[in-house]
Amino acid sequence: QEVKEGLNKFEIKVTSETGKEKVYVLNVNLVDNNPIEKSVDGKKYTVVKRASSLTLPEGIDKEAFTISTIKLNDLDIPVYTNESLKLTLIGLKDEKGNIYLYKYENENITDRYETLTSKALSILIENPKEELEGYTKTTVTINNKEYIAYQNEYKDYALIYGTNLETKESNWYLYNIKENTMQTYMKDMIDSMNKNFNNELDQYKLVIMCLGGLSLFLLLIIVIQSLKKKKKKVVKNNLEKSLKEKIEDTKEIDTTEIIINKVENEELPQIESKKEKKKDKKHNKKESEFLNEDDMKEILDNKKDSDMDMEFFDDYKHKKKKKK
Repeated sequence: QEVKEGLNKFEIKVTSETGKEKVYVLNVNLVDNNPIEKSVDGKKYTVVKRASSLTLPEGIDKEAFTISTIKLNDLDIPVYTNESLKLTLIGLKDEKGNIYLYKYENENITDRYETLTSKALSILIENPKEELEGYTKTTVTINNKEYIAYQNEYKDYALIYGTNLETKESNWYLYNIKENTMQTYMKDMIDSMNKNFNNELDQYKLVIMCLGGLSLFLLLIIVIQSLKKKKKKVVKNNLEKSLKEKIEDTKEIDTTEIIINKVENEELPQIESKKEKKKDKKHNKKESEFLNEDDMKEILDNKKDSDMDMEFFDDYKHKKKKKK
């Protein structure tokens, strides 16, 4: 008998001459002295090294897979390969001796390979007692016979009505036209799901409308605020311009007042002082001229200082000139 790594059990039935039977169990434990251990999802596994220890799950097309090998730790490890699916399966054994197939991709062990199979349904197809809303009534051909069916936009599927011969229950069934398979169609559940979906869709529409209205309201507020800021800016600019003009006018007025004050307080007094000095100088000059004349001394002796002004000297000078 062929053995594999780990525990191998063989039953041996023995029959005596009297016809009594007895079964002996032979346990053969094959130890791998150089195991290849791998950790997947936190669990430890040992790589299966013998092709005879590998089996494909039931319901899988075994002709679609071939046995080949890959290099792992310098050893040839048996694997299942499917060229069309680009799939490579490697065997892993857990601590209890159970062997599972895992996907081997890019030199890494990834997900566990699992398949789901179901037994075929035996359906007695009947004419439906009611019409389906939202579907179009039509016919489908099954085993060269036409049956009433209902379809929507998915033309590869059709709904047919029938009775399950095993459970004796009548129901709608979803028929896959291409694969010639069918499964139970839970109309009440689908209708409930559609109703819930429509309700949620209406809620989403309402939320979207509210958000749209809110967005429009916020946009309007932003536009109004922007216009207000723009208006305030224009008013501020105009006010600043007006203030600048007033300041310039005030500066001009202040400058004029400063000039006038300067003229009145500084320059005019200086001019008057110069005039007085000039007048006094002239007066003194004339006075000195006439003081040298003899006839003038007598007059001056009889005159007071307050009476001697420029007109007096001019008059005297004019009389003397006329006398001459």
